[in-house]
Amino acid sequence: MKKSLVKNLHLWLFDCLVNESSVKHFVTDRTSSESEKEFTLSYSSVLDRNEVLQNRVMLAAAMDIQESNLYFPSQIHKTKIVNVTQGTSKDELLETDALITNEKRICIAVMSADCVPILLYDFKNKAVGAVHS
Repeated sequence: MKKSLVKNLHLWLFDCLVNESSVKHFVTDRTSSESEKEFTLSYSSVLDRNEVLQNRVMLAAAMDIQESNLYFPSQIHKTKIVNVTQGTSKDELLETDALITNEKRICIAVMSADCVPILLYDFKNKAVGAVHS
């Protein structure tokens, strides 16, 4: 992995995917933003929801999508998997630990602290998966 500056965010990128034009990917850490505040995408980790929204807007810009096309599951260590499409509502992501999609301009993500995130890419079908494990 290497850390790269992508539209004002310091994102970790996997060597095996960095040159793959069909998929964008990222891993953030607490120093991804140049702000003095810790960078977080989790509404449950800070009191200021606006701070998280601003971080998500920056991430969406780095991925060249609208913030509304960022999908984060409500992770609970179960086995529910959601196939995300443009019509997927945020409510459908409740109690979900894995997301998959083959639609362009959608960004799926999982969050981790002491768990292992798994990112999957199907080169043949141009499908991606993000798993909280």
